[in-house]
Amino acid sequence: MRLFIENSIGEITALLKSGEIRLEDIIDECVSLSERYCKYKFWKSFDTEILKSQYQNLYSIKDKWKDKKLLGIPIGVKDVFNTRDLPTQMGSVIWEGFEAGNDARVVGNILYNGGVMAGKTVTAEFAVHALNETLNPYNIERTPGTSSSGSAAAVALGVVPAALATQTAGSIIRPASFCGVYGYKPSFGTVPRTGVLKTTDSLDSIGFLTSNIDNIRPIFDAISVHGLDYPYVYEAVSDPRRKHRGGKWRIAFVKTYIWDQAEQYVKEAIMDFIMTLKQDQELDVKEVDIDNMIHDSHKIHETIYDKSLAYYFKNERLEKDKVSDVMNQMIEHGEMIEIEEYMNALALQTEKCCQMDLFLQNYDVILSISTSSAAVKRGQKELDDPSLIWNLLHLCSVSVPLFSHEGLPFGIQISARQYSDYLLMDFLAELCKKGYIPRHTNTKVGEEGAA
Repeated sequence: MRLFIENSIGEITALLKSGEIRLEDIIDECVSLSERYCKYKFWKSFDTEILKSQYQNLYSIKDKWKDKKLLGIPIGVKDVFNTRDLPTQMGSVIWEGFEAGNDARVVGNILYNGGVMAGKTVTAEFAVHALNETLNPYNIERTPGTSSSGSAAAVALGVVPAALATQTAGSIIRPASFCGVYGYKPSFGTVPRTGVLKTTDSLDSIGFLTSNIDNIRPIFDAISVHGLDYPYVYEAVSDPRRKHRGGKWRIAFVKTYIWDQAEQYVKEAIMDFIMTLKQDQELDVKEVDIDNMIHDSHKIHETIYDKSLAYYFKNERLEKDKVSDVMNQMIEHGEMIEIEEYMNALALQTEKCCQMDLFLQNYDVILSISTSSAAVKRGQKELDDPSLIWNLLHLCSVSVPLFSHEGLPFGIQISARQYSDYLLMDFLAELCKKGYIPRHTNTKVGEEGAA
């Protein structure tokens, strides 16, 4: 049995609280699989003694176990989150060995809820685009999806049940699709970003990758802001208009302007799935063309992203020989963007967010492709994906590990109105209950990869 894949977080914590498994069993699983699959290079920093000390601390608060949502759960932490006990190096040789001396707010939330920081996962340089050392568990000659790839690989191999990730363009959805796991990108503004590498103020989002659909809600509950101390988010998430209203689920299937460049096998798999859903009398599926609203999303995103990188990484730019070519090129482009053009792009983003919010008052969810292909060969240019569009528009999104082509996984993306995260989770639960999507990811990838 693969403990972290076949069992949900709720099931694992229940086993712990009942005494059917021990904290030592969880440590052994995480450590042994980390050693067994080390060739995939998903850990940037991993210290068995630090891991064991965290579990020892849990024994000291055993009287509080019943209140801990993530009791004993080892969570991988992308190496752009500050952590007190391990370096935060952000995929950069410039920041090699940097000690932040504190935990990011979201890491602190995990620890407060009884979770454990398993280790720091490999990220792309400054969480941008440069290919890193992590290998795809399905095929080491294929990309794992760059930025959050260490988190995706660790989850796919069952080393941890979940791992923190970030997304500014497609860095949660893409590695989730390429590595065959669930990738959840919460609504912009629902997860605190204190103590996390900043690249772009209006685009950076924090989320996670996980191997089991039932893990999405407890992790989101643990890391998101909630309550009256956060009145804007609290009121929006509590708004009944952002929840399912009963009756048929209203589903918008949106191809987007990316559709034509997607591989044929992706388009056929998506269309077959849409036709299956259309036969369900409890689902109302409509194909909707919204390209007039989103057609310039990649241009707007590029302007905001590159200008922000030029600002936030001007000091690193002074050591350009230690910065990747792709990062240097993006910074150079950002330096040429006039402030008026940048401000106009921000205004357009706000306008389009409002337009999308109005559009989604008539639908519960949007279905689209997660990636335009399965994982491409390492070093090969990846095709554009619509995840960037939904990220620009601040929606909550999930990549569902549903399809495969020649042994390589790829997903379908489901998105919902900003702050409608619980509606999205309810829809996922409905699809899973009906057997349309899997409860957990492939339990065989580790064994096959190790062989």
